[in-house]
Order: sequence, then C-alpha cells, then structure tokens
Amino acid sequence: MGLFIGSDQVLSKLQPASIEEWNRPICIPKTRIDVINFITEWLTGANAANNKNVLWMHGLAGSGKSTISTTVAEMMRGLKRLGGFFYFDRNQPERTASTLIRTLAYQLAMSDPQFEAKIMQVVEENPNLPSKTFASQFSALLSNNALSSVDWRGGPLLLVIDALDECGEEKDRKILLKALLTGFSELASFLKVIIFSRPEVDIHSAFESHSSVYAYHLNINSEANRNDILVYLQQRLAGISEANKDYLKDAEWPGTQRTSLLADQAAGLFVWASTACLYIEAYGPDDRLDELLHQKPVATASKPFADLDKLYKFAIQAVGKWDIPSFAAECRNVLGIILCSRLPLTCLAMDHILKSNKSLVLISNLRCVIHGGKSEPVQTLHLSFQNYLCERCDGEPWSIHLEEHHLKIALCCIDFLDQHLHKNINGLSLNQHEWIPSLPEVPSSEALSYGCLFWIEHLIRISKPSMILGDQIYHFLENHLLHWIEALAVLKKNYIAIQMLQNLLDWLKVYDPT
Repeated sequence: MGLFIGSDQVLSKLQPASIEEWNRPICIPKTRIDVINFITEWLTGANAANNKNVLWMHGLAGSGKSTISTTVAEMMRGLKRLGGFFYFDRNQPERTASTLIRTLAYQLAMSDPQFEAKIMQVVEENPNLPSKTFASQFSALLSNNALSSVDWRGGPLLLVIDALDECGEEKDRKILLKALLTGFSELASFLKVIIFSRPEVDIHSAFESHSSVYAYHLNINSEANRNDILVYLQQRLAGISEANKDYLKDAEWPGTQRTSLLADQAAGLFVWASTACLYIEAYGPDDRLDELLHQKPVATASKPFADLDKLYKFAIQAVGKWDIPSFAAECRNVLGIILCSRLPLTCLAMDHILKSNKSLVLISNLRCVIHGGKSEPVQTLHLSFQNYLCERCDGEPWSIHLEEHHLKIALCCIDFLDQHLHKNINGLSLNQHEWIPSLPEVPSSEALSYGCLFWIEHLIRISKPSMILGDQIYHFLENHLLHWIEALAVLKKNYIAIQMLQNLLDWLKVYDPT
C-alpha cells in the first residue's frame, strides 16, 4: 500500500506480482566478514572503491553470491539504507529483465514519502512507462535528473541486484546491459548499486572498464573463504549431531579432523558444503560423512565443479535403481519438468501433467538438491545442479536434454487440456448473482492453469518436432480454441492469447510449414 492516499493505485503500475525474498538464506554469524566489511567501507567512502557508485561482485556458481546479496540487503534494510533489492530467477516471470527497473523504483518509492511522491508524479505523467525501453525507465525513475528535486539527507541508499547472469541468454542481456551502463553514468547522487553475478563474458566486458563500476572478485581459493566454509560446516554438523545424538556413538561427532577434511573437499564452494550437509543429514549421518570423505581426489583444472558434480552423483545415485529403464525414464521426466517448467509446480500438479505418481518419492530422496513437495512448488536448490544434469553428466541415466523434455511437457499439457477443457468451465448459470473466477479443482486447477498458460511456450522451444505434432496441435485448436481462451479469461490472462497464438504461428512457419 502506498504511503499517500491513492498512491497504491498509481504505483501498482510499477509493482511486480511478487517481490518477497523472505525464503532466501543469509550468511551465518562470523562468516564472509571480509566481504561485508569491504561493502560497508565502499558505502561509507572508506576504501579505494569510494569514487565508484556501482560495485560489481563476481564469482563462480556456488561461491555464495546470493547469500551475501541477501545478507547485505537485510543489513541495509535494518539501517534504513536499502533503496531496493531485486534478484533474477528464470523460474519466476516477475523476476526478468522487463521488471528490474520498475521493481527497484517501486521499492525506492516505498522506502520514504519523498521518493514516493516524486516517483508517483513521474508515473502519473508517463502512464505507459512500464512498456518503454529499459533506458527510458532508468532515466525517468532512477537518474539524477529524475530525482534531483528530492532533498535527501539520509546518506547513500543501496540498490542490490543479484544473479544478473540469470536474466536470460547473452542476446537477451544485451539491451539491459546497455541501459544499465548508460544509467550508471547518470545515477542519482545519493544512490549506489551493488550487482552480483557470475563473470560471464558479456557482463565482464560491460562492467570491467566502465568508469562508474568497481569490480570485486569473490576468490574461492582465499584462506578467509576456506575458514568461512569451516565455520559453516562446524555449525551445520553440530546441529546434525544434536538431532541424532541418540544414534551417534561419539559425543564429539564428527570431530575436528573430519570437519576440516570436509572443508577441504568443498574446494571453496559454499554450495558444495551446504549440499554435503543436506546429504549427510538425510539418512545415516556417520555413514554418509564417511562416503564423502573417502571419495578419491579429483585431479582436474576445474576441481571445484568436478568435486561438486561427484557430490551430485552421490546424491542422485542413492535415489533408486537407475539401471531399470522404466525407473530411469520416469525419474528423468520428473527432473525434466522441474528444470523446464516456466513456474515451479507442486508434486501433485507435476504428476497430473505427466500422468505419473513418482515425483514425491523422487523429490523426497533428493532433499539435498531439491526443495518442495506435495503442496509446495518444487525447485532446485542451486543452479549448479541444473547445470550438472544438463551439461556435465552425459552418458549417465539421469542426464537431461532440455528440448526433449520441452516436447514431452508440451504434449502432456495438450493432452491434459484436451481431456479437461470444456464449454463454461467456470460453471456459470443465468441466475447466478456472484461470479468468482476460478478453474475447477478436479483433477488439479494448478495443472490446468499451467497448461493453459505455458503449453505454447514449451512448444516453441522445440527445434525438431515429431511428424505427428502438427496434427496434435491442429486437433487441439479445432476442438478447444474457444475453451482455452475462456479458461485464460477465468485466469484473467486472456490478453496474452493473441501473442501466444502469434508465437505459435511464427514457430509453425519455421518448423512445420504444412
């Protein structure tokens, strides 16, 4: 709600569907002190980076960037210095490049009445601002020219942007990066920006030489980083020991030496340490700790990822009998829909779409890398697990080829919609006085909603369609085009139908011209 009467309606044009970050972890006490101190000194102008208004912190996947970003955001919120916090997530449509600038502007407006009044004025004068270019949005909402009339005397405000590399492929990031580079040069004087990302080539090229950007490398090989991981493991393993004290024979479990060896195995990656703890915690802590400690050393230049991949292999092998083709195929289908889904789905919805009953069992056995369940949307805990399944485990029975699963999901969605879409799906009658728009709960309103919204999105990611796919699409549209549009209207999403059909037509012209 806005701070001024009526402002909520005006600023809702900027507000995305969801801006919560409550479920993101923060650094445990006594870790990442060197990084937090550097950021604090940068904000207060006490170090070499003080003449730069943008700080780019980059590091490998799994080096703890997101945890640091959330910690910094929480710390600044407590000090009344947080202007906005945005993290990219490919699984959440509201966390893409198109919503970045307006979300930060909305959060800045909510932080103080002065900013709310000014940004509300801008939105009222520019009602089409959310549909304008990134550069125009930045200039209108966050530039020194836009906010020059605000008499801010509270010290620098921080805008935190996490996982910039996750805003899309390199071609998708190009326009946003260009807008950010221009925007950084004209940023309001009291604003500072901190960006976390992997050092992708295009991002590195854009930021490394920019006069307003200071680049900070999160070095996983530093002694401070190794000590932080050791502290993390000590605290996590102490919790596991307490929870299993009736079963562990050694009161001092796991002991200083084994904890130190486990820290060495992590090779500087916090994601390895956190995944290892979840794996150890899940079943038989002492045996699983020994399994990890007795792995043969990996001699390779990319040791951190090799060790991480070996840990992921350990975890996924324990799920069941991958040598049985039917078991492996069903598990791949579940993993495929988790990785490909445009919105995270519950196990119940996934099973309805796939006509399966395996998802809950699989996910229950993969708690160290996946979270969610029967009623909670399912997601991988870290992008590195998705990268492992799609890029670094060729030849394994759990290897995922994304296009194959986009095809599978598209066909399953079409089949599911074909069975459950029908005229008057909301069950309206002429004597009905009140209409509550909702899709039927049976068999699953979530699955029905997902299928309506995303069957075409999965379809257009297929570059080698089967011979019969065109006939299946034609059959579905011939029988259910109006039913589908009616269902979208119930979801209050009927405005997307034309664009979805245009996307489908463009795809058909290329891949199925008949």
